[in-house]
Amino acid sequence: MPDGVRRCGAKLTCLLMPLIFTAACEAPLDLRGVKESYKEPVLRSDIFQDVAVTPEHAIFVGAQGVIVEFELSSEAFTRIEVGEIHARSDLIAVVACGNEVFALGLDGSLWARRSDGWTGRDIGTAETVQSLACGEAGKLWVSASFGTLLSSSDMGKTWDEYSMEDDLFLTQIEFPTERVGFAVGEFGAVLKTETGGDEWVQIASLSEEFYPLAAHFYSAEVGWVAGLDGVIFATHDGGSSWQREATETSSPIYRISEIEGHFYAAGNSGIVLKRRGTRWQAVDTGLQTSGFIRALAGNDHGVFLGGQALAARIDAP
Repeated sequence: MPDGVRRCGAKLTCLLMPLIFTAACEAPLDLRGVKESYKEPVLRSDIFQDVAVTPEHAIFVGAQGVIVEFELSSEAFTRIEVGEIHARSDLIAVVACGNEVFALGLDGSLWARRSDGWTGRDIGTAETVQSLACGEAGKLWVSASFGTLLSSSDMGKTWDEYSMEDDLFLTQIEFPTERVGFAVGEFGAVLKTETGGDEWVQIASLSEEFYPLAAHFYSAEVGWVAGLDGVIFATHDGGSSWQREATETSSPIYRISEIEGHFYAAGNSGIVLKRRGTRWQAVDTGLQTSGFIRALAGNDHGVFLGGQALAARIDAP
């Protein structure tokens, strides 16, 4: 096992960790319950930011270097903590790229899942990273502050950096096809490539007041971006124009995902939406949570949701 990696194992289908309360008293403090909680896959302090689904696993990543790997066939989990114990990276994104899985740390670290565990290395940028994507031929892409995009053609060993030289955060990057990719960011910025990332051009922008927190592009033509106040915009012409779609929430939207031909969004206050026609309607997940949900992905095994003290699999609503 690599240095700085901590594991534990058990079984998980749906976990919403209850709070553990302690009160002041004169008797010696009993920590047995606290110690036992560290054997669980999800702790009350966990904050999961993203989840990726492979044919064998759902892999949740979150704050303080926490990774929860859920094996789909056995429903068993492995909890892993990567990084040095006093400087664990807050993991903000995870992506399956070819046969590999990579996680991105807010500190600019990239973690790769290997047969013998997770290994990390520094990307080597001074910018604040925001999102991670897989592009043409397994090329990794990272969006960052100051209009910056980074790419790696060798599984994260070396990186090329491109900047718009503009003081804005590019909050999301996605490649719906091998050649076509989109990056969205502050002030309604939308960048597009049709050359697999060799060239990027800024196309028709959204409102300058719009700050995109989530984006999903289903194809080279169709995609959505979402932000504060439950706002979701759709494009059907490759980003040249955008139309607002109705949503049944005023909460911020943090993630949009396509799951088995259906489109879902998740956000604050435990909200999960499903797109029906051109309207995003709230669905009942069966989860008793009012915290935010930032991780959303799925396949024929179900829908995987992660957020505040939450890593769960539910049947598709």
